[in-house]
Amino acid sequence: MTNRDLLMAIGGVSDEIVLHTKENRSRSRRSVLVAAVAAALLLVGCAAAYLGLNEYSMGNSPFNDGVNEEMSAVSQGKTEDAITMAQKEWYAFQAAYDPEGTYATNEDQIPEIADNYEYNYGCYTQEMVDQLTAIAEKYNLKLLDTRIAFQNYQSDIFLEETGIHSLMNDSSSVQITGMAGMFYPPCNFRMMPTLDTGKGIFFTTIQYNSKDYFPTQNVFYADLSNMEQWEKTAPDGSRLILGLSNDGPGVILADLESAVISITVDGAENPTENPLTKEILETIAESFDYTIRPENVDPDAIEAKLQEAEQARK
Repeated sequence: MTNRDLLMAIGGVSDEIVLHTKENRSRSRRSVLVAAVAAALLLVGCAAAYLGLNEYSMGNSPFNDGVNEEMSAVSQGKTEDAITMAQKEWYAFQAAYDPEGTYATNEDQIPEIADNYEYNYGCYTQEMVDQLTAIAEKYNLKLLDTRIAFQNYQSDIFLEETGIHSLMNDSSSVQITGMAGMFYPPCNFRMMPTLDTGKGIFFTTIQYNSKDYFPTQNVFYADLSNMEQWEKTAPDGSRLILGLSNDGPGVILADLESAVISITVDGAENPTENPLTKEILETIAESFDYTIRPENVDPDAIEAKLQEAEQARK
């Protein structure tokens, strides 16, 4: 039922009621009132359902530092979710802490800072480590282990060792022609597949973020006020929120029971001949598998296979 249908139902309830007696008339008036209120509440509920990506917005500054001020930082959780609240606190702390870079260092590796704090979360002092730890504990979130990088020629190792095997579903008409990115043990990842849709080559980023872990700084940016948004059901039954703007990325977001998967279509190989359209975005959305979940991952085994792949290229 559309919003217009609901409004017509509210206005047309009394026309369908025939009043015969005072008792019936009184009862009917109460019925009309109850029906109108119920329909109005339903209308409000329908409007709330179309908040879409706005429910995941962290707002603007300081979360979009260095980005167009009209852009919103879009989180991997809804506004009041633990993940988003933790990210907002961490971003606010970083914006206010050491603005002149007094304590920053050019060292590739800071001996006193654990690798996952340094490389995943950007910590370079003990004070930052302590603050991040406190925020994670406050929101009952675990920290991710040190990131592992994958080059294009190593992407098969990522798929095999995480147990994912493929990011696309069995009925997908879209082909991945290359992929590199980061895996954050035991479960999160940020990979950048290049997609051949049959109607153009598109560059994308897919992020998987478990709701039990403090995410790395993997927000994406969008002008939500200038974005058409709608919902779609994936072939596996997952509810998707899609967004498309004239001058920004296409967005696909799946808020699952234990994780959030977000996909941004960052651009096209030939945007003049093959611009991103609503049809293409829906084709991409229908092609991904939203049931994927990294499990039983052995980081040491991954590192060993990455070294083997590296040696084989020499």
